[in-house]
Amino acid sequence: GLAFQETEEHDKAIECFETAIGFTTDHTASVYHLGLMYQKVGQLDRALKSFTEVVQHHEKDSLVC
Repeated sequence: GLAFQETEEHDKAIECFETAIGFTTDHTASVYHLGLMYQKVGQLDRALKSFTEVVQHHEKDSLVC
């Protein structure tokens, strides 16, 4: 997902981050980056949902602090 994020291929990045989250829900970075990609493509409701999940469920992760 990060490689596609860097090349601004947002739809492909979203697909990769969603796949990573499907393997484990305890992947804060993927949830966060998924939110960023949703924001880039204008899916603000989904972006907010991702960011909220990061804050509520992953508060002990260094990405959130």
